[in-house]
Amino acid sequence: MWGAQSQGIDDIVRRISQNDASLTSLYLMRHRSFNEEDAGRLADALSRSETLVELNLSSHAISPRVAGILGAGLKSNQSIRFISIGNSTFGDEAMVELCGCFEENTSITTIDLERKGLTRSSAAAVCRAVEKSTSVKHLMLSHNDLQGGLEDVLPCVSGLESFVSHSCGIGCARSSTALSVAMRNASALKRVELDHNMLDASSAVLLAEGLSHCTCLEKISLSSNPLGPEGVSSLVEALPAGIQSIDISHTDAQDAGICSLAACLRSQKLPNIRYMNISGCGLTARSMSTLLEAASHLPDGKGLELDAGENIGLGHDEFFSYVLTCHRVLSLRLHGCNLGTRGIESLIRALEVHAGGAHPLRDLDISGNNIPEDCMVTLLSQLASPHGISVFSCLQTLVIAANPDVEGHKVADAVEALYTARPSMVVIRAATDSSGQK
Repeated sequence: MWGAQSQGIDDIVRRISQNDASLTSLYLMRHRSFNEEDAGRLADALSRSETLVELNLSSHAISPRVAGILGAGLKSNQSIRFISIGNSTFGDEAMVELCGCFEENTSITTIDLERKGLTRSSAAAVCRAVEKSTSVKHLMLSHNDLQGGLEDVLPCVSGLESFVSHSCGIGCARSSTALSVAMRNASALKRVELDHNMLDASSAVLLAEGLSHCTCLEKISLSSNPLGPEGVSSLVEALPAGIQSIDISHTDAQDAGICSLAACLRSQKLPNIRYMNISGCGLTARSMSTLLEAASHLPDGKGLELDAGENIGLGHDEFFSYVLTCHRVLSLRLHGCNLGTRGIESLIRALEVHAGGAHPLRDLDISGNNIPEDCMVTLLSQLASPHGISVFSCLQTLVIAANPDVEGHKVADAVEALYTARPSMVVIRAATDSSGQK
């Protein structure tokens, strides 16, 4: 419920108190008044609620006193699973007041503390509350300036199923060691996201030791950390066999780091991988071809989504030949790879000579590649030809946005011809066009 019908919260309090079955999620919009008296009435309703599952008050400034009032009501609540209270002014004092409810509540599984203005002063209280909770399994801490408090909060990771901490300054030896130690005992941890931190090659060695013990890990995201080739190699070699999703985009992995990932695929150390994001890693056609060849060794029936955007120099015959011979890639994103004329001509040639049967590729993104109008028209015509339909018989979505003259009449006519030949296909020509233009 977005709460857009009135300025107060009387109607919301009434519905929660009456256990309105249609009100399971509450996001209190900013235009709703919310003072200490309102907090008291809401807390009283929450203490008896049996139907509300999500509580989001992140659009409002919450004082320490109001946080304590809400916490008192939440202690006995048995229905809420997700909670986010307070905006960026929330701060340490309010956090400490709220922490008591997490220690006693037995229903809350997810705590969203992103952008709450937290510092090291409340780190230990957060850790203690999560560790004492019998229900909390998911913690989001992104965009808080925890500084030296990271070592105080990271031990709680050992009892979680997912931990998201973007832009929190993780990367020094102390914080990396604390996280690694927590991971060694994180037997249930399935998801870790540490984007936009300061993890480098030395941090990666420490983190890898912890990751090797996370046998249930399914997703790891380390985007925009200065890992470098050595750091990426250390981490991918430590990943458990159950990993399904890897994001190492913008980590300066370079060819050496991706070749380490390829070696893991070739030896089937990562048999369950479904998604890889290697965008902006400074790759060449050589390492990409190596990765695609290695992906061919994935077990039968395993499909791969590959995001390789913002890597220039991929427009070579060898690369696109491997794209067509690797029958494990179901989705391929090449946004911003500067393919240009040479790259698309290489793709067209590879498509023309391909005789290996139908390829399972469902989605192809070649947006933002400086592809001239004539080259784009030729590619679209090739895809509409009987041979193109035979090779890419599974292709459902083609993204060509942000290329020169892509919204001009020549490309529009070629797209219409493609729709005639392949009525179920979607071609996205504009960045805001998520459903295709027909």
